[in-house]
Amino acid sequence: MKKELLRASHLTLSRNADRILSGISFCLYEGEILGITGINGVGKTMLAQILAGVTTPDSGRLFLDNAELDLQSPRDAIRSKIGYVAETPQFLANMTVAENLIIGMDKEARLYRSRRALNENARRILSRYRFNVNPKAMPDSLSYFQLKAVQIARQLAARPRVLVFDGLADSFSDNELEDLLTIFAQMTAEGTAIIYTSHNYEDVIRLADRILVLRSSCLIAEVPKERFNRDSIKCLMYGEETHTKPPERAGGERSEVFRVSGLSAGSLDSLSFSVRLGEILGITELSGNGRSVLAECLCGDIPIRSGNVYIDGVARRIESPRDAINSGIGLYYEKRNKMLLNDRDPVFMNISAGVLERISAAGVLSRAKEEVLTREYCARFGIRGDLRQKIGSLNGSALAKIALARCMTGNPRILILNEPNRELDGRSIVTLRNILEEIRHTCGIIIIFSKIDALSKHCDRTLVIHKNKSVGEIGKGMLSYEEILRVIEGGGK
Repeated sequence: MKKELLRASHLTLSRNADRILSGISFCLYEGEILGITGINGVGKTMLAQILAGVTTPDSGRLFLDNAELDLQSPRDAIRSKIGYVAETPQFLANMTVAENLIIGMDKEARLYRSRRALNENARRILSRYRFNVNPKAMPDSLSYFQLKAVQIARQLAARPRVLVFDGLADSFSDNELEDLLTIFAQMTAEGTAIIYTSHNYEDVIRLADRILVLRSSCLIAEVPKERFNRDSIKCLMYGEETHTKPPERAGGERSEVFRVSGLSAGSLDSLSFSVRLGEILGITELSGNGRSVLAECLCGDIPIRSGNVYIDGVARRIESPRDAINSGIGLYYEKRNKMLLNDRDPVFMNISAGVLERISAAGVLSRAKEEVLTREYCARFGIRGDLRQKIGSLNGSALAKIALARCMTGNPRILILNEPNRELDGRSIVTLRNILEEIRHTCGIIIIFSKIDALSKHCDRTLVIHKNKSVGEIGKGMLSYEEILRVIEGGGK
């Protein structure tokens, strides 16, 4: 029988008279991967933050090796050998990967005296867990997976006994998730215990040895590995069936609203495709970051070397994010912090920030118009709560909806969603799918994804990228990993 490592007893937490967690008790065993799942807003992140010393519970106790813990700060958790990988990667933008990786490790302070030693030590830490990241790179140049890799490597370098992951794999490709499984196996073999929280129950089933299900602020079930079943765990999470059939659309040919021809940018080479009004085009690849490069070049973050971009048949020069917005391109970024303001800014400011000219007169902002605009989009996208609430207090699902609302306030002709499923649980994906059905009659939509889910399967067709080129398309209803591999192996034939 495995040794009990960590125990939580009757953890309770409230915010603004709302009960977030109610009497949560569980044990964690040495070398175990414990999955904690539930819909967004159920308290998974707050529980993870309590274990990491980021948040203090109203009541309850934590024990490590039967000794009671008093975690008043993340530093206390680190001293107790409890690591924490947060949902959103946070780095110092003016420092390299190596500097971000080592900073705060007092015993490694000598490394700062030698740039070469600093980079070599960072390379050693990254390669130990097979993370392909350049220690000299700056955070802004990294993909989301690479940022998470550095975040994980930083925690692993401290050799934690318990490592808490909050919503980690939501935008990982299938190959990246396999790499994560290998890393977890290596960690647990060394005795580290892992707590993995996510609304994506399929990832939790794939990764965990045991699953705890949260609902309505309570721990309602504990499921051992031999009883893992997708349908039963989904039922425990939601308490009801979440599938809805998307509304049927009228047939008929639609006009072309967006086209790229011979596009080369970053690593991409001669990419061509088009989108018609009301159409949802999926774009995916099994490895590499070509799909994200495509999103970034279309929004003006990466220069286009050659090729043309047409919107409503008119060629457009996209040399900056402002050019993209003015041309009618709305981009839902993979990194949400690029779309949102400071954590201390309220919901209404984040939604209206992109269209201040629409709610101003003679350069003076109209608060009344701003309130009407933000209330309209909050109602449309299911954003609940006080419009003056600071976004730093919101969970990933709410932030994702706010980011999408901000995209749509500009009435884009083409809406590009880069990894929209990263912070959304099953119910939120269904909500987003219904929102897209509502707005698709006003624009074309592109969904860039690395994992197949209910939203990606909603695409009318899917373009497959392999080795930075388009290799073929998959029709609606035929999308699967096997079909993607068939298209890649057949070179689009």
